Amino acid sequence: MMMADEISAKIIYYIYKNSTNVSTRESLKKKTHTHIYSIYIYIYIYIYIIIYIYIYILIQKITWVFCSWSSFFSFKGSSFTLSGFFFFGSMLCHALRKEVWKFLLGYYSWNSTRDERTSMQKRKTDEYFRMKLQWKSVSEEQEKRNCRLRDYRSLIEKDVNRTDRTNKFYEGQDNPGLILLHDILMTYCMYDFDLGYVQGMSDLLSPILYVMENEVDAFWCFALYMDQMHQNFEEQMQGMKTQLIQLSTLLRLLDSGFCNYLESQDSGYLYFCFRWLLIRFKREFSFQDILRLWEVMWTDLPCQNFHLLLCCAILESEKQQIMEKHYGFNEILKHINELSMKMDVDDILCKAEAVSMQMMTCKELPQAICEILGLENSAMTTPDSDAGEDETVDGMSCLASTYPNVSLPVAVVNKRNEKIQQVTHTDSTN
Repeated sequence: MMMADEISAKIIYYIYKNSTNVSTRESLKKKTHTHIYSIYIYIYIYIYIIIYIYIYILIQKITWVFCSWSSFFSFKGSSFTLSGFFFFGSMLCHALRKEVWKFLLGYYSWNSTRDERTSMQKRKTDEYFRMKLQWKSVSEEQEKRNCRLRDYRSLIEKDVNRTDRTNKFYEGQDNPGLILLHDILMTYCMYDFDLGYVQGMSDLLSPILYVMENEVDAFWCFALYMDQMHQNFEEQMQGMKTQLIQLSTLLRLLDSGFCNYLESQDSGYLYFCFRWLLIRFKREFSFQDILRLWEVMWTDLPCQNFHLLLCCAILESEKQQIMEKHYGFNEILKHINELSMKMDVDDILCKAEAVSMQMMTCKELPQAICEILGLENSAMTTPDSDAGEDETVDGMSCLASTYPNVSLPVAVVNKRNEKIQQVTHTDSTN
């Protein structure tokens, strides 16, 4: 855009060129300057009004979210209902996410009062720093005689220095965020010395520390998340084996043809999904998308093991390319790894939810599927029988249109799921 002086200069030049009367020239010159500056004043006023409206709408949205969240607590700070509030990532601003995650991960009980949470936090703070002091007080001589602690520290230092370094919270040398990341992981080794530290755990801690911005809160939320993920990192990796088997079972129900193709390419064990399951898609989506994705999964809505349906949704999206181009074992592995940071989280969530909703409304599902998704007590469950093959066929028939073009909100409240039933505050004293 030209500045006012540049525009006026061009107009004035034209006036001088075409006018012979001196007084006319001066009069036109003044009028031109006044007119141009008036236009710019109107433009600036219009811009300020637009900015003001945008800020007002943003403030109203944040206020609504905070009020909605606060409305689920009694005057003493105890949660008394959850039936009308649902956690969908786009709703949660950073400040609110810091509180919501503590409830989702079980750090705070839904029925706790504000006083109880304050008291508990003081106890947890003392406990954390006692554990931190344990490794802090180990001398170099002692550490030389403790190979496990030495190995834990070495591995943590390597991983911390390469965890989310592009994020402003962790970038640069001697970053306070990196120091906290290191200290929390070392303290976790004292909390669970049998497991200690395994590569990948720093990926799980990083988003939690980023959200909490507090060493103690981040540690306990991480410890609770690790309770869910513990088997993924155990030496036998039983959790990973179980999840890969469950994923294969789901995928075979949804698309047996694709499963057969993968098996023909020595990829039937789905090892190319290993990283997705190990650290819950941490390296597959952007940092902000992971915050949304995790909090959706932590609700256990719309079903149990929803992360397995996310895997199915991703594989369904890539099936056509994999089969049409006749990818072999190496090509499949390479293709899946190259999906990192290229997937649309909203699209994947909606597809996964569409699958779960169709399964929940399906009249007949194999017993194995119901158990994986936590539907074993549902009326739609069919008992195991010798006709297991027929069961699978029936299940597939009701999922024939599993992946429609849907625009459902992520994890719609399902009244069947006990997670969103009204939580009654039973403490009459509150």
